[in-house]
Amino acid sequence: PTSDQRNDLVVRGGSPAENLTIVDNVEIPNLSHFGAQGATGGPISMLNTEFVREASFLAGGFPAMYANRLSSVLNVGLREGNRGNLSGMFDLGFSGAGLIMEGGIGTHGSWMIAARRSYLDLLAGNYGLTAIPKYSNYQAKATYDIAVAHKLWFISLGGIDQIDFKYDPAETKEPSSLEVNSGGWRTISGINWQWLWGNAGYGTLGISDALEGYDQDAYDHDLNMAEVFANRSRDRQTTVKYDAVLNTGKFGQLTAGVAGKFVESKLFVSQPFGMPNAWDPADRRVDTLNINETHHLTQPSAYLQWTVTPVEALSITAGMRYDDFGTEGDAQRWSPRLGLKYDVSSTVEIHAAGGVYYQTAPLVFVLSIPSNRSLAPIRADHYMAGIALYPAEDLKFSVEAYVKKYKDYPVSVEHPAITLANAGDQYTIAGFLFPLTSQGTGETRGIELYLQKKLTEQFYGQISYSYSRAKYTALDGVSRVGVFDVPHLVSVTGGYRLNSAWEFSTRFTYATGRPYTPLNEAASQRYNRSVYDFTRANTVRRPDYHRLDIRMDYRAHFEGWNLVTYFEIQNVYARENLFMTVWNEKTHELMNVNQIGFFPVGGVKIEF
Repeated sequence: PTSDQRNDLVVRGGSPAENLTIVDNVEIPNLSHFGAQGATGGPISMLNTEFVREASFLAGGFPAMYANRLSSVLNVGLREGNRGNLSGMFDLGFSGAGLIMEGGIGTHGSWMIAARRSYLDLLAGNYGLTAIPKYSNYQAKATYDIAVAHKLWFISLGGIDQIDFKYDPAETKEPSSLEVNSGGWRTISGINWQWLWGNAGYGTLGISDALEGYDQDAYDHDLNMAEVFANRSRDRQTTVKYDAVLNTGKFGQLTAGVAGKFVESKLFVSQPFGMPNAWDPADRRVDTLNINETHHLTQPSAYLQWTVTPVEALSITAGMRYDDFGTEGDAQRWSPRLGLKYDVSSTVEIHAAGGVYYQTAPLVFVLSIPSNRSLAPIRADHYMAGIALYPAEDLKFSVEAYVKKYKDYPVSVEHPAITLANAGDQYTIAGFLFPLTSQGTGETRGIELYLQKKLTEQFYGQISYSYSRAKYTALDGVSRVGVFDVPHLVSVTGGYRLNSAWEFSTRFTYATGRPYTPLNEAASQRYNRSVYDFTRANTVRRPDYHRLDIRMDYRAHFEGWNLVTYFEIQNVYARENLFMTVWNEKTHELMNVNQIGFFPVGGVKIEF
């Protein structure tokens, strides 16, 4: 993750905007509350984990069926609802309350629905809290067996959120002179029809619709509370796709698919005074904008993939996909991909994969500036190989090495050290709307070690270590480490089930401090705002990050219902992990902002 405050994932040095999320065959642009336009993560997830049946995570070299992402695929499968009696669960935690209900649809289907609302805003007055996030979300799934070989399923999820930062000159811990009102909403729905062809394979027709809205306003105290930024944009993508899997016996397995994505982007963005140029030690504002326009894009695609086993131990998967990204200029691309897996023995497996991957930059950056509309799709070439060992039924050890090479990354024309490869975990698009050109390059490389102990009796856990380097080149031609360059990362997660009632678990993370660009203190003092020292772009690192969390769960069984309680302490030893260094416009000095400190949380669940 990029920080304690957000759930964005950095996968092998790539921006969080490069990650694809699919839930029950429906592409989800963003699963999070408070997600910025063009981002794929945020502070709080909308996904109810009680719905999850399984999840697979592909960190690179993924096959031809996955499109328009450069780094990873998270594929989540949801369980079905209880086809028997009506059942449910109520949970009450530190930040909110939720309810799940589920039941059958006759003898041929099931349904389940969940809703959740935060209540910190109801307690804010009692505890003197300010800028409290308010959010609520829902999730639903229905499944119906039309016939023995035909199944329908429908999913829907969405949420709404709001947070307001009021300007208070006496509140010196809030460094900005801005008053910000930020809200948004999103809803994603999809229906799928799967038709089984016996042993020959199956086909799946999917139709989905994703709609997102953004409502943000910023007022500047230094300009007599004039509105300096507004965003009322609406993004919609409607997708129709068909995928087929055909088993051809000794000739292997064929997988093919076609899709059409129809995108509508209603941009309403205003920067009437421009934005302060944090990369220029001068007292001026740039990039004045007043956008009120609607864009429509049609994005057809298709792929074909063949998996063959020439000998019993060897599996080869070769694929090719075609994408038309629908933007101006040359937007059509072909993407070859290849994967190999060889079983040396029943306990040793080696594998390798490679391919070409394309992705458009977030459309808000492409469409908001006329000169950006001819940006080329970003390209990444993946090369990876690894070995997996299974010394016991419940043990897995793997080593994997990779190289990922980027080209045509959008970089700033005005600020020649800036590349969008260093963006993706921002809270707003303000300050990122400037002319871009497709001249950026980059490379990430590393090696990952992973040890997993599955739960078979009482213990379970996993240990991972990665060594990774990420460098990018912007318009000035200088190769710099990226802001997501974290050479060393260690993660240890584990637990112990004492019996059916008690479970104890823990998590420890250590990571090299992330690079950042220091502030030009003299210029920041002169203009009383953050001004970066562009001559030292990404040359300074934050202190190393480490944190320990512990948790206890207790489950009690009663006739017809269960009681589950949990208590967790995050950052047990209160490590002060640095989040960022900013200029405090109220105290006229540099200010360190830390991540989450010692933080106890708990809750209770009632299952019935």
